[in-house]
Amino acid sequence: MKNKLVGSVLSPVHLAKTKQEEQSQEEFIAGITHEMRSPLTAINMALYLLAMEKGLGDGPKNMLNAAMRNSERLGSIITDILDFSRLRSGRLVFRLESVSVEEIIKEASDAMKAWATSKGISLSLAAEPGLGRVYADKRRTVQILINLISNAIKFTPSGGAIEVGACSGTETLAGFIFFLVKDNGCGIEKEDQGRIFEKYTQVGAGEQMGGAGLGLAVTKDMALMQGGSITVESEPSKGATFRVSLPVYRGQLERQVPDLEKSDKTN
Repeated sequence: MKNKLVGSVLSPVHLAKTKQEEQSQEEFIAGITHEMRSPLTAINMALYLLAMEKGLGDGPKNMLNAAMRNSERLGSIITDILDFSRLRSGRLVFRLESVSVEEIIKEASDAMKAWATSKGISLSLAAEPGLGRVYADKRRTVQILINLISNAIKFTPSGGAIEVGACSGTETLAGFIFFLVKDNGCGIEKEDQGRIFEKYTQVGAGEQMGGAGLGLAVTKDMALMQGGSITVESEPSKGATFRVSLPVYRGQLERQVPDLEKSDKTN
């Protein structure tokens, strides 16, 4: 009878070493992304000041717009890498509380309007009137929408349109509010729609080159961690609509997910 490996056990020494390695890796990524953000902030400010100058010709203006777009994309990549590292290690904290739906979509849209405008894409809001509040982490939810709007800008050509909105769920989904980002870009093949939420995956034909392929994977995890979900509807050449559901606020207590600060004190 041949020997067969049926399992393995890690000793406390190995577990401690693995945990230490993961922490060192996260600290390294955090340090690198911080060092990258500092010069990028200065670059963005310089580009913004240049954009305010009058009398720029079409050539310089086009180069400036390209620089602004790529600077925004680099910032998104840095954020995705840091958040992916924190999600993987369980150290990305979500502070769930009552948040205004209108504030979320306006803040996300305002953050991406300059990039959309530089590419000649209209960015509009279309929220259902009288929406209540969601039980979510405002900062992370704004980031979810920023990721989706960024993705839409990449895959929508000049002259296209992106719509950011929200609506209430009905019937069995009445306990949720749905955020949506809709574009009329290149669309996604049906066989690719399940893969786009996997890490390191890119599909389609737009400005996808240069990305880390983490944006939608991080976005999906952020929605799930808040008790929500994300779906996509799309047809090639007809654009795509991403929908993110989050629970309606109904007097839930404010809490952290995961509560790492508390667990660190008790360990």
